[in-house]
Amino acid sequence: MPIPNVEGPLVRQSAKEKVYETVREWIIRGTLEPGEQLYDAKLAEYFHLSRTPVREALLLLETEGLVSIRAGRATTVSEISPERIRECYEPLSVLQALAAELACACMEEEALAALEELNGKFMEAARAGDAWRMIERDRAFHRKIFEIAGNQYIMRFCETLLSHVARIEYAYFSVPEAGVGSAYGHVELIELFRKRDSRRAGERLRKGVLRAMRAYEEAMNLPHK
Repeated sequence: MPIPNVEGPLVRQSAKEKVYETVREWIIRGTLEPGEQLYDAKLAEYFHLSRTPVREALLLLETEGLVSIRAGRATTVSEISPERIRECYEPLSVLQALAAELACACMEEEALAALEELNGKFMEAARAGDAWRMIERDRAFHRKIFEIAGNQYIMRFCETLLSHVARIEYAYFSVPEAGVGSAYGHVELIELFRKRDSRRAGERLRKGVLRAMRAYEEAMNLPHK
């Protein structure tokens, strides 16, 4: 069939992704602090783009809870709300556990090898104390489990929740021991996948997510419930 000329939209999409990825990293790393105002004109000038892809990127960041856009007023970096820790981590623990259980049923050697390779890269970043690479590689490890599970809804909802907690993860993974501990947790999970023990794999992942939640609560001096 004839393919329409879509050069313009493809360029805008590429530009939007560039702005999105860069500003997202600035927010997670704390380069842009909570409450800081974002100006689309200044961002457009920085990226040498029109305002359109910048605004599209900011809208995408808003859907992930990283920025707040108030019509006719200002666009700001969202505050880190302590209450959101539980709101994000409790459903995340359930969804990731379900993904692990579903993945167990179709876990082949090729998939196990892919998980081991991804965890090896995560361990490298952890030992190097590179918090940003740890976050990206931890996310890649769990995204692979979502892919194996084959449920796009779980993947979509988990990706949104992970974006909400990414800034807290950056602070947590700034402690090298925390990242190394998570990598060893991945090793245990892979072994459960290899045994096709869906119940224990799901429970292992659920408890791991909740353990991280409690660590964040302790770091922020929040009471456990």
